[in-house]
Amino acid sequence: MIAFCADIGQEEELTGLDKKALATGASRFYALNLVEEFARDFIFPMVQAGAIYENQYFLGTSIARPLNRQGPGRNRP
Repeated sequence: MIAFCADIGQEEELTGLDKKALATGASRFYALNLVEEFARDFIFPMVQAGAIYENQYFLGTSIARPLNRQGPGRNRP
């Protein structure tokens, strides 16, 4: 199994993630820094469109899903 993480700005949540992935059976771990792309292509348009759920929440987690799906097919470090 190969583990993948899209870094979209989680910072402390990524600490030790590589060790956890390998300890739970992953043969490799890849983390891609997608912060700039996430902000430019997802967050900024979301804010412009006023995409707010129940009149109070931005769609943070769900808006990242398409970018997470694109991540594993990119050039790996």
